[in-house]
Amino acid sequence: MEQFARQEVIPGWDQEAIRRARVLVAGRGWAGCFTAWGLISLGVGEMLWLGASQTDTDRFEQFLLTEHAAGLDTLVGDYMVDARTSKDLQWICPDEPLQMMIVAGPESLRGLLSAQALRSKTPLLSVGSLEITPDSGAEPAGGPRLADHPIPAMVAAALAIDEFRQAVNPLELFREREWGHFELPAEQPAHKHPAVLVGTGGIGVYCAMLLAALQVPLVLVDCDTVEMSNLNRQGLFSVQDAAENRSKATAAAARLRQLFPKLKVRPLGARIDRASATMLHSFRPSVIVSAVDNAATRLDLSEIGSRLAIPVVQAGTDVFAADCFAQAVGGPMLDEQMGGVMSAAVGDEAASHRNLCTTNPSYVVPGMIAGAFAAAMATAFLNGARAMPSLHWRSGSLPRKRKEISDEFASTAI
Repeated sequence: MEQFARQEVIPGWDQEAIRRARVLVAGRGWAGCFTAWGLISLGVGEMLWLGASQTDTDRFEQFLLTEHAAGLDTLVGDYMVDARTSKDLQWICPDEPLQMMIVAGPESLRGLLSAQALRSKTPLLSVGSLEITPDSGAEPAGGPRLADHPIPAMVAAALAIDEFRQAVNPLELFREREWGHFELPAEQPAHKHPAVLVGTGGIGVYCAMLLAALQVPLVLVDCDTVEMSNLNRQGLFSVQDAAENRSKATAAAARLRQLFPKLKVRPLGARIDRASATMLHSFRPSVIVSAVDNAATRLDLSEIGSRLAIPVVQAGTDVFAADCFAQAVGGPMLDEQMGGVMSAAVGDEAASHRNLCTTNPSYVVPGMIAGAFAAAMATAFLNGARAMPSLHWRSGSLPRKRKEISDEFASTAI
């Protein structure tokens, strides 16, 4: 399928193995919905979704069931109840084997599914603790459950999806896996000042979703249009958006209004350069989020933020990596923090004339993690933070700060 073209060019990728997979997801809060979102985006063939609807996420849940799953041909068995006994689970999945059970629900549901997983010898992944049984080769992580705040919930869901991908489509490069817990800022914005988000693609839609869930007023800036190949990596868009070649900014804003009717969001179909400072300043933002796919625009946004005394958050991805940097007011510029990577990339991009959005292999997980990193940093700045440490992820490892990362930065967007 065209929707999965950029996954299928990843060395060692087996889309057919993912398509044959059958997985159960339990829970419909933020963690459960984001897990379902990512699995559908990955191209899972069949998903059994268990759990009662939640007030905060019911509109999002309906979008996933009626539009996202249909657009990517995932068959969803929709069970809108919380299983209470083993007989309930036998009714939901009586005979056919599951590749994995993923639980993002209450403790009672975790215990029930854990017992079922042991009986059926089915791997169980607990979204909050990254604990897999049986035969995980790792000690159980234990510790506190994930609070169902949307930002850490998205990171935890994305990590779970990467573990699922490694289980059904193992890649030798990522055979070593790290287990444990991560800490990520998860605040409620004290003041609802606007955020300007430049780029509503494979990072921006996930950042936009999180900020919208926190009711942060948004200005979405993007000059691109929706294509079918976007659907599995840019999960706010639908087949209809692609068929009508809609503006990404307009389509994302419309979807967010559907999901969050009280949200203040304005789309802007524009290309950003250094001359855009006056226009961006007119929105009176408290933070600028850069989720674009080229170094020149990133440098322009960094310069604009410095000139206007507005913090800038920069998120980037690679095939199995995500990085996010924060440029505080009066602090070091983004390119300085990245050791000149962006300046060097400008020349490389100009010399090759490459279109990064059509040639780079990628899949959904790095974009979800980078989007969540960006939302966490943006929220911290909205709450008055003066500086933020950079955040990083590599497949098989947990999120961490820059001092523990030794390889190059992810400098593309998906």
